[in-house]
Amino acid sequence: GARPPWRDPTRAMSTTDSLLTPAAKAAVRKEASSLRSWISDGPFALKAVCFLVCAASTFVAVLQIMGSLLNPPQMIVSLYAGAFAFVGMVLEVKPIFCTKYCRGRVEFWFKALGRTWGRAYFYLLVAGMQFSQRS
Repeated sequence: GARPPWRDPTRAMSTTDSLLTPAAKAAVRKEASSLRSWISDGPFALKAVCFLVCAASTFVAVLQIMGSLLNPPQMIVSLYAGAFAFVGMVLEVKPIFCTKYCRGRVEFWFKALGRTWGRAYFYLLVAGMQFSQRS
């Protein structure tokens, strides 16, 4: 049998859509789009802080690599931490030609980095890798 309108989401949407004017539909789409981008990108201040922290983390990783040339395990961990911090910088910088492509590829292969909470866990991983070093 047919499902009641409150059980069939496609039918409920079409009923709601028919009640809205074209201007209202456009406003709803615009607000939904801005909400979607805010959820995936986060506020600007948070992005700026994350970018600066990733830049500092990359710098520290380079110093750790130079200081651990005779200690291969520590150098490998520092290489990974530096590479991950650089990926964090690419994710947080305003999209330009090269970073837009890189960001798209990273978010395609690691879906969690497309969300603010996913990047937060990623940055905690990088911080843990760097704090595990003794230098």
